Amino acid sequence: MATILFGWEQGLGLGHVVPHLNMLKCLKHAGHHVVFAARKPERVSELVEDTGIEVVESPLIKIPPSSNDVAYTYADILHNIGWGWPDALLEAVKAWHALFYDIKPDLFVMNYCPTGLLASQGYPMKRALLDHGFTIPPPVSPMPNMRSWVKVATATLLQREQRLLATMNHVAKIHGFGDFRFVGELFSRVDACFFLGYPELECYPRASGTQYWGSVLPSIGESPSWPRVGGKRVFVYLRQFETLPALIKTLKASDCSVLMYAPSIDAETLSGFVCESITVVDKPLNINEVSAQCDLAITHSGYNMSVDLLMAGCPLLLLPLFLESFLIAQKIEQMGAGLAAPMLKPQGMADKLQRLLNEASFGEAAQRFADKYAEFDRKNQPANLAKALQLLI
Repeated sequence: MATILFGWEQGLGLGHVVPHLNMLKCLKHAGHHVVFAARKPERVSELVEDTGIEVVESPLIKIPPSSNDVAYTYADILHNIGWGWPDALLEAVKAWHALFYDIKPDLFVMNYCPTGLLASQGYPMKRALLDHGFTIPPPVSPMPNMRSWVKVATATLLQREQRLLATMNHVAKIHGFGDFRFVGELFSRVDACFFLGYPELECYPRASGTQYWGSVLPSIGESPSWPRVGGKRVFVYLRQFETLPALIKTLKASDCSVLMYAPSIDAETLSGFVCESITVVDKPLNINEVSAQCDLAITHSGYNMSVDLLMAGCPLLLLPLFLESFLIAQKIEQMGAGLAAPMLKPQGMADKLQRLLNEASFGEAAQRFADKYAEFDRKNQPANLAKALQLLI
């Protein structure tokens, strides 16, 4: 049997973990040695306890505190996570090499793991990228400007990209693998790309016929218990931001039954949100059950959460905090299944909340999305992915 390494390097949420657990368990049950290189190894260890899946820490780039440049392209994102610091990047690549030497993977499956992908060049292993489209940029130069509302000259994008390319080729020269012609070429030096999710939420143009593997059916978490008062049910999944108290005030004044899960907000702050119509829980909820029961959800437009809610025909109030979530919010708005309030202004959030509660068109658009993919086998998606990955070995 083979040794399979699953790498998670960038991104903070457990959306890089939970959707893939059943797939990894399928690979383990098939007799493979499965190792999870995790950005947050302690948290992952809790989730895979008693599965036989080994957990190690994913090597990370150590860079000094600094203000990041505005990211227009994925190349800019790579610069900001540490690729703009050649010495720090080389140290991280060295750490990945040490991990490869210890584990000796036959297959390296990567979920937002660009430094691992770079480090793996020249090693005798199969490589697969597995994520939704944001982290798998197309092999073009310059990479697409993801801030389409900001006009940036092509020459400027190319100049920024060329600086990063020089660093990549410096690493390639030191470690003896082939130069890159352009930054995006790295993401084509793999044996397979597994695009998760659905084309409606894709942020890059893709080739005709690109296969999307959809999303997994959520299966973990506790059953929801809604407040006994209030009318429409609103699920809230947010982190702390400056105007959050104003949004909670609006929800308290509404005739809604609100269920809130906010694991990154301290307990003292959350206790001030609780009232007769707002219940705050401190443990993960079964999103499959939540989405089937709520009339509206308020989130930061993370990909997996957004998909899970849309697949139940639930409209969304989207409060994106980062570029990736802003792009997802844009796509959902274009579908007509939600409204985004990226400025997080109290009046803007309140106005859009009222529209979503009172206008049926948003729920209808979400239901059209759900109906389109109703036949997709979300339950068996992990097993199907595991089978496809094993064909690479």
